[in-house]
Amino acid sequence: MIGTRLGDYEILHALKSGGMGDVLLARRRGVAGFEQVCAIKTVRAELAATEVARAMFLDEARLLARLTHPGIAQIIDFGELGGTAFMVMEYVPGMSFRTLGERRPPPAVLCQAMAAACRGLHAAHELRDLVSGQLCGVVHRDISPDNLMLGYDARVKVLDFGIALVRGRQAPVTEFGTLKGKPPYMSPEQIKNQPIDRRSDVFSMAVVLWELATGRHLFSGDSIYAVAKAIEEQPIVPPSTIAGPLPDGLDDVVLAALARDPDRRLATAAAMAEVLERIAGAATKLSLEAWAERALAGERDHHRRWLARVLDGGGGGGGAAIGRPSGVATAVDAAAAATGAAAATGAGRIPTGIDTRGETVLATGERTAPAGPSTVGEPEPWPRRLSAGVIELPVMLGPRDDWFTDVDELFAQPWTVTPQSNRIGLRLRGNRGLARAITRELPSEGMVAGAVQVPPDGQPVLFLADHPVTGGYPVIAVLHSSALDKAGQLAPDQVVRFVRASGSTPQ
Repeated sequence: MIGTRLGDYEILHALKSGGMGDVLLARRRGVAGFEQVCAIKTVRAELAATEVARAMFLDEARLLARLTHPGIAQIIDFGELGGTAFMVMEYVPGMSFRTLGERRPPPAVLCQAMAAACRGLHAAHELRDLVSGQLCGVVHRDISPDNLMLGYDARVKVLDFGIALVRGRQAPVTEFGTLKGKPPYMSPEQIKNQPIDRRSDVFSMAVVLWELATGRHLFSGDSIYAVAKAIEEQPIVPPSTIAGPLPDGLDDVVLAALARDPDRRLATAAAMAEVLERIAGAATKLSLEAWAERALAGERDHHRRWLARVLDGGGGGGGAAIGRPSGVATAVDAAAAATGAAAATGAGRIPTGIDTRGETVLATGERTAPAGPSTVGEPEPWPRRLSAGVIELPVMLGPRDDWFTDVDELFAQPWTVTPQSNRIGLRLRGNRGLARAITRELPSEGMVAGAVQVPPDGQPVLFLADHPVTGGYPVIAVLHSSALDKAGQLAPDQVVRFVRASGSTPQ
């Protein structure tokens, strides 16, 4: 695709690929030497063909077209060509707030960055209907460190309104019993699938601030149920009890925004921003801009050199050999991440009750008839082996293959199915575990059948029919849907080898 055109846009480089689509670096040229570099978000063809996915994508574009605040990633254009729907966004290179937290900036600088993010979020909350003047009721629903960005020029952006709640939105982005967003950053009312408003986003912002201030995760667990329990019941300590001395007032604003009762919570993102700005002003004279100019100089200069090479090679396919600079994010990266795949496939679904449609429901206190005698038969044997020798399983890399030092190790060696395997997943054992390049903790993400997840020991787990809906270890690849039935018939001690599948992941 490098060197080709998408409407008026020349494709220069592939920035990111994810479950929902791709993010591409592009250039638009015009008369008198006009030139604009931008980022293009596309939707995978198999998703674009579905009415729901297309409606969600179009709704996001419509919403972004009305959100013109400098703290929100801006849309430039929207179009369809040859069955490909695409959204053109401003190109803002920088880093996510998750990466920012790893840089450990001074707390007062963090306060300034979070205040700027709150200003952008408040602008979205305040969006009004052009005709009636009524609030549109925007709720982002997916605030996390990955959807907040600091540009190398110190501009702060709120990203990815793909699952935002908006009055009158056409796409059915909410289903009964379905969670939308990242569970560790949800408010108590959101995790319980109750009605939410802007105060839910304020709670999520406070979780991000608590984590940036402490360098730790606030709510975690080995399942979505454990995370939900932590959000509802875990004692929330002031961040200073973990991080040590912090600017005066920071503990208070964090705890006020983390109130579990929305009526007792800090009411607006603007109010949170005002307090954080006062705290930062009293604590330091170092501005966010000055800190970024000094602390991010290396990354900024490296990106400029990289971009110059890409622009010089654009148009003739030369950009294809130019790798992306390490650590660079853009204002649309999050939209192509695996969380998008989770939203598209319904990952994050939790049971909220029993479906009694068409069934007889017992009245309260009514007793059932005693059950008749039953017989327990012999246990079913493990399915017979598919064949002797090595079984090949085609996979697509991603969404977290960049977390590993050498993804080729996945394909370079055979893997043996261990006796610990079951309908949830196949535990595999190889001679060499898959080494991590990124060792930080990964918040729980949506899971799909066929996901190849890698625990800390480096020995992968291939999830099958009864897979969990979320997981906290990186997924290096996803099994091609055509091989799921074959994988479900594998027995202990059988040997498999992963091979690269062609095309996009059909999940």
